[in-house]
Amino acid sequence: MKKVIAVLAVVLVVSGLGSMAYAQEPVNEVSASFDSRWIYDVSGDTFTNDLVTGRKEWIAEIHNPGVPISALGLTLNSTLEFDRLGRWEHLVSRNPPVYEWSFGNVPDGYGAHAFVGFNSPDVMPANFYPGFDASRFLSKTVFLQSEEPQDRKQILTIEVTPKQVTWISIGVCASGESDVVDAVITSPTSGEGLHFSPDGRWLNIDPDLHLNTPWSITIEIQVTPKVPKVEYMPQIHIAQLEHVRDGMASGASFPYEMPEIGIWNWFAQDSYVWQWQELHRRMVVWEPEPREIVEPTPQELMEDLITSLEDIVLDNPDTPLADKVEDALAKAQTALDELTKAPPDNQAAVGNIEGAVGDLEAAVSDGLLDPMQGTQLMDEFTRIARQLAVNALDQAIASGGDPDSINEAQQELAEGDVLRSSGAFKDAVNKYKDALAKAESAIS
Repeated sequence: MKKVIAVLAVVLVVSGLGSMAYAQEPVNEVSASFDSRWIYDVSGDTFTNDLVTGRKEWIAEIHNPGVPISALGLTLNSTLEFDRLGRWEHLVSRNPPVYEWSFGNVPDGYGAHAFVGFNSPDVMPANFYPGFDASRFLSKTVFLQSEEPQDRKQILTIEVTPKQVTWISIGVCASGESDVVDAVITSPTSGEGLHFSPDGRWLNIDPDLHLNTPWSITIEIQVTPKVPKVEYMPQIHIAQLEHVRDGMASGASFPYEMPEIGIWNWFAQDSYVWQWQELHRRMVVWEPEPREIVEPTPQELMEDLITSLEDIVLDNPDTPLADKVEDALAKAQTALDELTKAPPDNQAAVGNIEGAVGDLEAAVSDGLLDPMQGTQLMDEFTRIARQLAVNALDQAIASGGDPDSINEAQQELAEGDVLRSSGAFKDAVNKYKDALAKAESAIS
C-alpha cells in the first residue's frame, strides 16, 4: 500500500491562494475546490527556478461565504493506506477503503478542508518546474520571553520573480498549534490582492506579477514565546496556479473523483448548490517548526571548560603552558564549586572566572597558548559570566526590583558586551561582575 498523510481542520474561510469567486445568491450556495499539489520543500532562504523533485498532496475544501451548513461531513474512498492523520477529533473512520471526517454544524463564514499527501518524494516523485524564483528574509528568528513586546517583532520580506508563469499566489501562516510560541500577523491587514484572516494567523496574497520582474512584500509578525527562548519562523507557501475545470451540482451530497487517490464526497443534512472547481498548484514551501532553545546551564558550561583545560594539561605535561593552564584550571574548579553551592555564590564564581581569564590572557601573551584556542576559551568563560548576570537581571525585572539598580545593571551589561566584542575578555568579565552585583542588589 502507498502511504499517505491526511490532515484536516475546520478553518476560517479566507479567500486566497487562488480561491474561487462565488455569488451570494442563491442563499444555499457553497463553493467546493479540489486541488492537486506538487510541493517542493525549500532548504535555505532562496529558491531558483529549476526542475525539482517534490511530493504530492490533494485537498478537498469548502468555502462558505455566509451560509450555515448542517451536519457537514466528508469521505474519501481510497485503497491507499494512510500512515499519518491530523485533527483526530474530526475523524470518524481512519481505515481503508473509506475514510470519513465529521465537521458538525459549520457556522456562517466558516468552511472546512482535509488533505491527503505523501510524506516524502520517495513514494510518488513529483518532478516539476515551479516557474518562479523566490526568497525570504527574516529580521530575527530567536525570541525571548523577557524581551519587551516591541523587541519581539519579526519583519518578513518575501520576493518573487516570475520566470514561466504570472498566476502565482502566496500564503503566510503565522502560527498553528504550538506549545512554544504564539504569533500573529500585524501588518499588512488589507489591500488589493490581500486576504487576511481576522485572527491574524493567515495572510494570502494574489499579487499582480510580470515575467522576469521582481515583486516583494514586507510583513510584520508579533511573536509571543511561551517558553524562555524560542526559534521561530513562519510557514510560507508560494504556488503557481492552473485552472483545470469547474462546474455546478446540487443535492445533499457532492462526490468528486480524483483518479490518483479515489473519490471525495462532501455531504450535509440539507440540500445545497455546490459550485466547484479543480486546480493544480506547483508550490515551493518553507514549513519550519518552532522550537524551544534550551541553553546549557552555567554549571554545564563550566564543566565543559574544565574538561578542555584538563585536556591541554594532559597533552602538554611538565611544560610552562601546563603550569599556566593549571592556574586557570584551579580557578575554574573553584568557580564551579561556588556555582554548585545551595544557594550558589555567583559573585564569587565570577570573581574566579575573571582570574581564570587573566591566566589565559597571560598564556597567550607569553606565546604559550595558541591565540585562536585562547580566544575561544576566554570567550566561553566570559559567556558564563554574562549568563549569570543576565539570569540575575531577568529575575530582578520579573520580581519588580529596584528600577535604578536594574538600569545600572543593564548599563554595565551593555558595556561588558562592547568589551567582549572587542576581545577585552577580562575587562568584560569585570563589567558582568558589576552587572551581577547591581542586579542582585535590585532584588534584595
